[in-house]
Amino acid sequence: MHPSLHLDDIQRLVFESLEPRDLARLAQTCKVFFHIATDELWKTINSFSPFLSCLPQDFQYCYRKLQVEDLHRYVFYLPKIRNLFLESRAAMLLPPPFQSKPKNRMTKHNREKKWEELWEEIAKLRPISELLSNLRRLRISNVEERLLVPLIGISGSNLTQIHIDFIRSRQTQSVVLKVLDGIKYTPKLESLFVRDQRAHLLDLIRPAPLKHLRLDPRIRCYEPQYNQSPLPHEILQKSALQTLTLRLTREWYTPEIKALNSKYLPALEKLLLNLTEFEPRQCVESCVNTAANSWTCKGDKLPYSSSLHRATNCGRRSPTVFFKGLDNPELSLLYIKFPTTVTGRKFLDVMSAASDSCRLGKLTELVLAGGGWFPHCWECVHQPFSQIPPADLRTGLNMLLPLHQLRILQLRVAPNFLDILDLKLYRSIAAGLPALEELTLRYADFYVFRGYGQEIRYERVFLHHIAAFCSMLPNIKDVRVGGIDGLTLEERPRKEWACVGVESLRISHYTNITQPENLRLLLLSLELYFPNSGLDEYLLSRREYTFNSEN
Repeated sequence: MHPSLHLDDIQRLVFESLEPRDLARLAQTCKVFFHIATDELWKTINSFSPFLSCLPQDFQYCYRKLQVEDLHRYVFYLPKIRNLFLESRAAMLLPPPFQSKPKNRMTKHNREKKWEELWEEIAKLRPISELLSNLRRLRISNVEERLLVPLIGISGSNLTQIHIDFIRSRQTQSVVLKVLDGIKYTPKLESLFVRDQRAHLLDLIRPAPLKHLRLDPRIRCYEPQYNQSPLPHEILQKSALQTLTLRLTREWYTPEIKALNSKYLPALEKLLLNLTEFEPRQCVESCVNTAANSWTCKGDKLPYSSSLHRATNCGRRSPTVFFKGLDNPELSLLYIKFPTTVTGRKFLDVMSAASDSCRLGKLTELVLAGGGWFPHCWECVHQPFSQIPPADLRTGLNMLLPLHQLRILQLRVAPNFLDILDLKLYRSIAAGLPALEELTLRYADFYVFRGYGQEIRYERVFLHHIAAFCSMLPNIKDVRVGGIDGLTLEERPRKEWACVGVESLRISHYTNITQPENLRLLLLSLELYFPNSGLDEYLLSRREYTFNSEN
């Protein structure tokens, strides 16, 4: 063997590029390679099956009580794990030996241990905190909650990333909470993403040098219960935080936040702010925050209470105060999700605060979305219309312009961004977006079906308006729009509006296209306006089942 292969660093460089099968063979071939080969082989684990392979063959039977000597292989290999990724497209379930079986197959002699019983037995012999002490990254997504029992008690001393979401078959006694509660000290944690457990994360947040944080509690569609917990002021004291995904509520502003001596989050680069729970609630009529366009408070007698003496202050603050507290961060991504019922005035207040409080010269992606509980619930009786006029939507975007490096723009907070054909207006907007490559103009509630044939509502988008605007964007490649109405198509499309640079055009829905004349106009417009998207040929080949005739 060449002398250089005796060096650990050389071996690690070579072994990093090998497949697991090759590493297993090397570990079985040569003692010199065994330790480093198994280090690489166990570095990243994607299931608990390797854990089980370290136990005796009859470990699952109740008559077989594990002893300390049965865990030698288990104790040897688990400290080698650096990354534990439990992720699956289909929900990851318990391993086959522990999935439910018919009772008639089980006797007192051959009854198998339950999943929880096995790990409780192992924990009594060797605590898991000693075995996974070198774990760096923990990613859990789309798994059955019972599967996580082996992680109860893990150490957080070397963890740099925790990502937990899409937990299936939740237990009455939350296993996720038990896992999080067992992690007491996280001096190296840089990335934290856990939904629904905000109250249990402060012990993780306080000592951690966080760079990426997501706190976005999930809302149940059929039983909307908005978590009105305040924003932990510890988050705003993370000076190294670069990515923040946050759901603000009406109760976010606390005395601790007010007492902060300086502005916060100077290193922030990506901000994803969800305001869909930020709905004004009832308040006393004398509150200074009670107004027609208030983010926090509303009264019974508005607008007739304008003459009242407003002396009460409930202490609540709008999202504009959150933006004004930022320490002028230079953002590359700004995502704001507004409630469907937000008014144009409230929308513009947030846009103005974002423009004044953030540096946007290097912004590459901007998303203004609308949503919340109402637009996504098919069983809802009431689905409100957007209250943001197209003129306010354009004004809000203009507040942020120019954005010389913006490549992705999504306007999904209100419909009809280009409801008027104003070429001068289009040029002024396009001039502030010289690098734009992807454009989405699709209202979050563009398609509404109330059920039982009561109402169907579609967003109407003027195809020639889209073409006129996109023809002014020199780098545009990808365009996505909501619903195209055949009644708004032009009989004589204008060749000067051809968008030859658009390689992909996606339209969510079509109405009034079943008539041969309307179909002909649609295909003619697509052929002239977007000649390189190929959408006209695609629709022609699928026209028999692509279009709807409603309205």
